[in-house]
Amino acid sequence: MSPKIQLLCEHISICARLTATPTQTLPRRGGGLKWAAFLVALLLSLRVDAAEALPSAEVIVEAFRQVVFRTEGGEGVQGKPLVRWAGPVSASMDGDAAAIATHRADIVTLFKELSTLTGLKFALVVPGQPTNLRIHFMPTAEIRRVAGLPAINCFGRFQGSKENFVAMAGNVYISTDSEQKTRHCIPEEITQVLGLPNDTTLIPGSLFNDDNTTLRGLSLSDKILLRALYDRRLRPGMSASEAMPIARVVITELHARIADAQKKGILAPSK
Repeated sequence: MSPKIQLLCEHISICARLTATPTQTLPRRGGGLKWAAFLVALLLSLRVDAAEALPSAEVIVEAFRQVVFRTEGGEGVQGKPLVRWAGPVSASMDGDAAAIATHRADIVTLFKELSTLTGLKFALVVPGQPTNLRIHFMPTAEIRRVAGLPAINCFGRFQGSKENFVAMAGNVYISTDSEQKTRHCIPEEITQVLGLPNDTTLIPGSLFNDDNTTLRGLSLSDKILLRALYDRRLRPGMSASEAMPIARVVITELHARIADAQKKGILAPSK
């Protein structure tokens, strides 16, 4: 069973005192050469197999609706507005020292990819420095105790203000029971707390598919979902009815360019 994501302000009195400073540097749509150059850079940064199956744009659009506007648990089960981060993500790691040492480079690599896709700055900070994303490595049994959920392997939670729907803090709990669990949970949990909290069965080869427990990185469709979430044409606080017509345009654009890049063989090979 995949991790459960609890959304928004569980500690609203704390969140209300937080502020976020937008630092996104993505070029605005309609920026001519700047936008085209960004798309080229994005395509070249996607470390995927050119032969990776790309679902139809319509499937990805519906997957976006499912993973962005609902949560697996809590009040968001019945629907929620669009929530995403606006400022830099400063992450710390704690827990199992061996797991931290083994996977530090994996997280640094993931952060570079997430920064390209979202326009946010990601960094690992040393203990004692301010942090807004905490990554905890621990046994599954301890994660289940912390989450109060008896059937999960990993777990993620992010909080923010219900006034502006910007996420400003998060915690990710990564299982150390097996190397497979750890390597799967790292990209899934960190990506989900960026604003994609729900699961979907629409795309077999996706981190957000409950049945996929072996994927060790974002699939091409996952990257489209995350990139679309952070497109400037969408805004935190939008309802599904407000955001989906825009999301459809964004995803259709990305899908067309990436499908064309696959045909031409210009996508960077996976490593």
